[in-house]
Amino acid sequence: MPTQYADIYMRDFPGDTGLIPSTTRVSVSSSPDIIPAGPTAIQNYGTYFAGNYNGPFTYYQNLQQNLFNYIYVRGFNLFGGAQTGKIYLYYTPSSLLLQPSIWTGNQIQNSNGSAFANVSATATNQVVVGDAPFHWQPPVLPASQGHYCLIAQVVTTQDPNPIPSGDNLGEFAQWVADHPGIAMRNVTVVNTMPAPSYSSFQGISNPSSTQDMFTFTATCVNIPDGTVVNFMCPVTGPVPVINFTQTVGPTNLINSNPKTNAFGTVATLPANFNAQLQLSSTLPTGVSAPFGSQITVSQFQDVASTSPYAHIGVDPSRFNLTHEQIGFADGGVMLLLGDYTYVFDVS
Repeated sequence: MPTQYADIYMRDFPGDTGLIPSTTRVSVSSSPDIIPAGPTAIQNYGTYFAGNYNGPFTYYQNLQQNLFNYIYVRGFNLFGGAQTGKIYLYYTPSSLLLQPSIWTGNQIQNSNGSAFANVSATATNQVVVGDAPFHWQPPVLPASQGHYCLIAQVVTTQDPNPIPSGDNLGEFAQWVADHPGIAMRNVTVVNTMPAPSYSSFQGISNPSSTQDMFTFTATCVNIPDGTVVNFMCPVTGPVPVINFTQTVGPTNLINSNPKTNAFGTVATLPANFNAQLQLSSTLPTGVSAPFGSQITVSQFQDVASTSPYAHIGVDPSRFNLTHEQIGFADGGVMLLLGDYTYVFDVS
């Protein structure tokens, strides 16, 4: 049975209440509590971001290349009384699998002159906002890695939330699920919805010393029917080759409000594999997408129902897949390792 975290925590998604493990999470890299604000500082940010903790979430901005950007981080105090902590922030070029070895050396400095933001709650059930924003100029990336992931870590005396040193995928998935003191945000806002198409790359990998089976999925929110979505890995290694196309429509609708379509493809990745996964989406001719439409691309590891990590897994039916398709005819689940959300802004 899930237990309730009892310290300062950051949400993986709106509605995350700090349960351990977070088996209800729908994303691990869309935290509403990591707030990129762009190059303009927010006045009275402590009051502002505490006051709109439950939304509307309309204040996230693109990070601007060649400029210093402000990034605010907040949390919620579930400790039984007053509590203090420190929040650290890291960055990495975007990838669907953010094992710690690729980002622990990339720490963002805070504008208070230290490596962390201080948070202080005077009572239980109180929103806390870092005492100062993080201040960061993103390094230039090649076009194939033109986005960043941000990872936040809150440290208290009772819950130091140490970052694991290894890259065992099951342990990583469990660590994310079991640590409400860790949050990730990985959101791109593009100026126009694909007109007629949009394409971008995300890193995928299998750091294990053995080959393993993985599932790559797309979750489309308010994306018009008839939109064609394609995943392609342009290098050899995955079996079968990853070149998967699906059309958004009634056959893959999983929720009507908001309109949500989901689908995925399965492949075995060789040991010590690293590559890029290209997402392409094309709208039907003459069709426009509503403001805020989004596509979340996710990487899962497929494991047996007897796995020690199965309790944090997702049933493949969520993505219109069968147990046979993920390699476990007698039952199996998908461990969410990472995701990336493209939010299309047509304003």
